[in-house]
Amino acid sequence: MDKDTQLAKLLNIGFDLEKSQQAVEHTHTLDEAIEWILTQVDTQVNTPVDTLPELSCTPYKVKLLDGSNIRHVYSLDTPMSVIFQDVLRVENTPSIRLMSTFPSRVYEMDNTTIREAGILSNMTLHTQSTERMEIAHDVSEEDHVSEDEEIEEAEIVEPEERREAAYRAIIEREQPVVASKRIELSKKSVKALKDISMECVTKLLSQHSVQSQRHLRHIICLSPTVAEGLIIHLIKAGRLNVSTLRRLSDHCYLQHVILDSYSYCTDSLIEYLCQSNSNRSVIHLSLRGCDILTDASILYLEELQQLHYLDLSKTKITSRGLLSLIQHGIPNIEVLILDGCLSIQSNHLLSVIFNECAYLNRLSLVSIPLSQQEYTCHQHPLTYLNISQTDIDDRGLIQLLKRTSHLTELKLTGCSHLTTHSLACLPTRYILVLSHLSRIYFPNREHDLNDTLMRYKGLPLDHLDLSGYLNISTLDSLAHIKQLTYLNLNGTKLTDEGMAYVKGLSRLQQLYLDKTLVTEEGLSQLIGLPHLDTLSLSYTQVTNAILHLFGDFDQTSFTRTIRTLNLSHCSLISDEGIPGLKGMSNLTHLILDHTHVSEYCVEYLRDLPYLKQVRLQCLQPA
Repeated sequence: MDKDTQLAKLLNIGFDLEKSQQAVEHTHTLDEAIEWILTQVDTQVNTPVDTLPELSCTPYKVKLLDGSNIRHVYSLDTPMSVIFQDVLRVENTPSIRLMSTFPSRVYEMDNTTIREAGILSNMTLHTQSTERMEIAHDVSEEDHVSEDEEIEEAEIVEPEERREAAYRAIIEREQPVVASKRIELSKKSVKALKDISMECVTKLLSQHSVQSQRHLRHIICLSPTVAEGLIIHLIKAGRLNVSTLRRLSDHCYLQHVILDSYSYCTDSLIEYLCQSNSNRSVIHLSLRGCDILTDASILYLEELQQLHYLDLSKTKITSRGLLSLIQHGIPNIEVLILDGCLSIQSNHLLSVIFNECAYLNRLSLVSIPLSQQEYTCHQHPLTYLNISQTDIDDRGLIQLLKRTSHLTELKLTGCSHLTTHSLACLPTRYILVLSHLSRIYFPNREHDLNDTLMRYKGLPLDHLDLSGYLNISTLDSLAHIKQLTYLNLNGTKLTDEGMAYVKGLSRLQQLYLDKTLVTEEGLSQLIGLPHLDTLSLSYTQVTNAILHLFGDFDQTSFTRTIRTLNLSHCSLISDEGIPGLKGMSNLTHLILDHTHVSEYCVEYLRDLPYLKQVRLQCLQPA
């Protein structure tokens, strides 16, 4: 690596220009330059207080567990505990620690200041959960039981007590599992042999000794599934780098490589992956959230000749790098995901994708500018298109759909520039283009879709998600979409009057009516749905009488087909209604959280053979 490239990488990390120039002059490699600068920083931190410059506020970025970022400005005398508190307000995990990539350091929640910790301006701190490590530590301490103690305990147990314990175990095994009364098993956890073996091989791959190399020689021709598991273990341990990837690729051919939000996913790591023995075997590559990658690493992907799946979401790839990759490198790509790549701003993006990627069938472009697209392409056999949260308008959507001929799923969520007029015109003017459309997600929850849905009766829609749409009360248009198998009306203003149109959807398998205004009268109209598999009625006015009606096979068509029933937060339900569910012979999941039933209601369901779990959290018995 030449000195100019080293200087650019040091500046990209966030080091000062003057110190970066000095480090490049005094060292030969990038790692040596980073260590040289950190040595200078440590020297400055250890100087007397009266020689330090005045405090100033500097910005810092913290990368959360889900890959998103938060930015704050702190003083150099701010304790690390303040940064941890800001992160914990966002994260649901109570136990975390922060770490930095360059330099590789771990920071704990204490009163050490930012200055004393050596955190540089504009440095990115990565959040890491410590729950699993604490659990593993606790389990390892509890497992230290001597063999003599176990033998003594075994000698005390009488044969009669053993038979009685075995009988109780058989009885309890036949009973349905209740979440609030679940039997606490022993805290001892026994790892699977596969996991133990992978941990051992992971350590061998990370070592540089002659002995480890001798052991690795016996590992020949690992399967792609085992190789994928080893990559996961290396990522969890933070040990996946060029060196370990080189050793791993010597013993297998990789197929699925998932490096999502990996802090040490660098250009050099991607470069070696694309030039290794696996460059003809990798078919699935996910780099979601790897925000230190540049266009240089993206261009190396041209070497992956059999790549079918590529996820570059939330990376810093630019239009220039992406267009070059598409035009020269990935002709066999089938799935391309570019969600949140804000640096992609090209008027020819869709034309290049449609012209160069003949086998592409799934494309996701969430939050990418699409308003000024220029189309110089013919129709493309795309089946899935997600353009949610984009700035596409009515004209742009029509021009885009004209270039697709086999679209089955279209996501328009959050496209604020689309109007109901254009949405209503699509199925009438472009019926041939949308003749295969089975799923559509509309853009604005404030739109009145009653008239719009009437136009879609001629399309083969089988999946409709209208959750949260505020203007839905009666859906006479639904009565014409007979082929629906999935319908979500969660959070709408649906009333009993609207249920009269739902009852005619005889093919429904999944129905969600949570937080609607439906009463006992409206729910009683569902008894004629013969294929209903999932029914969710949380926060509705379900009564005990309705449960008895639903469990009566002579009156209700779905009594023996229903598998999942959600009745959480239904305040009118008590123990009197639970016996009515005995007829649901294929029921597997029942949710009764925040209802007025008691924990003993499961006694009525003892004879249901497939019931796996009954959730009874936060009960309020009458």
